Amino acid sequence: MRKMTASFSHRPEGYECPFCRVWGIERPHQGTKQRDIIYQNEKVTAFIASKWWPNNKGHVLVVPNQHFENIFELPADYAVEIHRAAQLTAFAMKSTFRCDGISTRQHNEPAGNQDVCHYHLHVYPRYVIVE
Repeated sequence: MRKMTASFSHRPEGYECPFCRVWGIERPHQGTKQRDIIYQNEKVTAFIASKWWPNNKGHVLVVPNQHFENIFELPADYAVEIHRAAQLTAFAMKSTFRCDGISTRQHNEPAGNQDVCHYHLHVYPRYVIVE
């Protein structure tokens, strides 16, 4: 299986990764606070991401603690931890928000609508719409 290298990076020159700033790898982040982190281990961090979709209470991002731009760079052992954190988040959402379902979402490269050059998995609570 072929692994993509940094030569396939889509990061603009001088890019400062906002997710690396969450845990202080780069400059400290001004948005996400320590209290927003709901799960963390040596490989991944899951945090409430209310800034991105404020009308969807409980939206969480799961990110690797090490910088990997996209799924092509992500090592399998990090992928396992990301999905373990997403599963724990899903159970917590079902319990806390009494949601009817869970969606996960992940984008890669500009054509795939990736807008942050750090791999991340969205976890959303979903609700049945009653009309």
